[in-house]
Amino acid sequence: MSQPIAATTTDAEIREALQQADLLALRAVLYQFSGDESLRAMKITTAPRGMAEVAVLADPEDEAALRERALDLLCAIRDGRQAVPPPPGREELLRIMDLATCATIAGDRAGFYLEELAMEPMPRRLDWSDGPPPEVRKDFHVLVIGAGFGGLNAAIQLKDAGIPYTIVDKNPGVGGTWWQNTYPGFRVDVASRIYSYTFEAGYDWGHTFAPRAEIHAYIEHIARKYGVRDTIRFNTEVLSATWDDDTATWDVRVRTPFATVESIRANAIISGVGLLDRPVLPDIEGLDTFQGKMFHTARWDHSYDYRGKRIGVIGTGASAMQLVPDVAPDAGNLVIFQRSAGWVVPVPGYRDPVTPQTRWLYQHVPYYVNWFRLRMIYNGGDEMLLDAYDIDPEWPDDGSVNRKNHALRERLIEYLMSKVGDDPELAAKCIPNYPPMAKRIILDNGWFDALKRPNVELTTERIARITPKGVLMESGQEYEFDLLVVASGFRPNDFLWPMDIRGRGGVAINDLWAADGSRAYLGMMMPGFPNLWCLYGPNTNQKTGGPVMWGEMQTRYALSCMKELLAHGWKSVDVKREVYDEHQRRMDDVLAHSIWMHPSQRSYYRNDFGRVATNTAWGCTDYWKWTRQPDMDDFIVR
Repeated sequence: MSQPIAATTTDAEIREALQQADLLALRAVLYQFSGDESLRAMKITTAPRGMAEVAVLADPEDEAALRERALDLLCAIRDGRQAVPPPPGREELLRIMDLATCATIAGDRAGFYLEELAMEPMPRRLDWSDGPPPEVRKDFHVLVIGAGFGGLNAAIQLKDAGIPYTIVDKNPGVGGTWWQNTYPGFRVDVASRIYSYTFEAGYDWGHTFAPRAEIHAYIEHIARKYGVRDTIRFNTEVLSATWDDDTATWDVRVRTPFATVESIRANAIISGVGLLDRPVLPDIEGLDTFQGKMFHTARWDHSYDYRGKRIGVIGTGASAMQLVPDVAPDAGNLVIFQRSAGWVVPVPGYRDPVTPQTRWLYQHVPYYVNWFRLRMIYNGGDEMLLDAYDIDPEWPDDGSVNRKNHALRERLIEYLMSKVGDDPELAAKCIPNYPPMAKRIILDNGWFDALKRPNVELTTERIARITPKGVLMESGQEYEFDLLVVASGFRPNDFLWPMDIRGRGGVAINDLWAADGSRAYLGMMMPGFPNLWCLYGPNTNQKTGGPVMWGEMQTRYALSCMKELLAHGWKSVDVKREVYDEHQRRMDDVLAHSIWMHPSQRSYYRNDFGRVATNTAWGCTDYWKWTRQPDMDDFIVR
């Protein structure tokens, strides 16, 4: 709920804040209060925002009229002449939702967006009123691996359900990747309001795209507010988990903070280890011979003073493109070794803090933050972006894969040329040779500006090897450095690695995945591995939305399976092999025509077998429908 508007807040202060409002979110608020159908008559056009063309008001007179009506409403609330009503019912919310998005959201999709609207205190809470009684739940113990976004949400939902749990995390603090990665410039590339739990959607973010410190503060806030932080066993790493069919439990071996090995028995496991967890070094000859300072971005050494130093950055993925703008101003000189260019999206104000006026709107305008969040999710969601990933076999190969993808490519090249077009050699290096979205898109945090600095060089020549002094190129040129920053990413295709996971009959998870890499039913369950659910598992890296919302859907699904298990007195639930295989077949059929299989690119989205094992084939709304309630016919129960 919004905070009361102080009596001392002046009309001028409210008017100033309204100048920065998202007007379609504001229109939704006004309709919620008044039901005035004339608000639907306002003219709408579209404008480019990020990767999509989104709806905006077309008439400046309508914009002015909206602000004046909002001013009258907020003054009435401030003066006590207008009460704030409770949220309306489902049908009315759907009508307002259409007004906010300028589209008709119907059918199964509507349920997903209603949850993301976050009008309810805990929209994805599982209802246990018709389930097994508390005395049954209290004897079922769940081990949660990882205290990042996924693991914390799982713990909060288990606590709410009255199911005992233990959280273990190999790190000394909460946050997962947001604990481990502390390199300069690290920030979220999904808007903060989307990178939030539905049950804490109104958090007072200081940035539209929060830097690492603010994201970590949010996670700490969640862990403490919902009372799960003190239940976490930190510095505790899972070494192995073995299913015991006789007792229907998992025997989990962990390394404790005291370097001893301990066994934990659990009826079920929820793995929240994430996708980008274990860093990987590049396969470059001589890497271990360098005599200067060297570290991976995920292991940034803050004790090292890089100011004035000669710095080499190996890689131009997301980490490198985030850190270079922050490091370059203090470097003596900086050389970036690029194997493949990345598509860069303009996001005005990407690094800027939220203004006091906008924060006031979020805090004091009733329901504004909900409608603003919905608009952000819709504008970056299935309806806007999903078909840009599909290869159109009739489309000419011009560096794009379909009409929408081509329009995005044209916008991104236009932006690129506006930034570096005055340097044709640099511009040529910056234009990727693959379609947009075939690899991870980068939000521009000053990348192009950093490349134009006099102390920065971008080279696309191939590295021959690393030498004791620096980097030797194939041409024979050698760069000498004081610091080498390795921005070579992680091991995203090695799901659950390096844990030794063994299911029924002692079968190792890697034996199940030996043919062509990791797979899971709905990204969560593997046959022969009962009572085990993965969050952010195989093929759940999202086309749209973000990992937090997917983690919430996955947690609800896992708890729904547990609810059925406990209600019927079953000991285990295990996905049928034929269900698992059919799911993989359908997914592979869709992914075969996706942009990630385009022959011009190769990224971590494809594994060593050439198969897409990280990314999903479907959008948020389909996944929501499939995970809303498990079909128990899909499982073997014992």
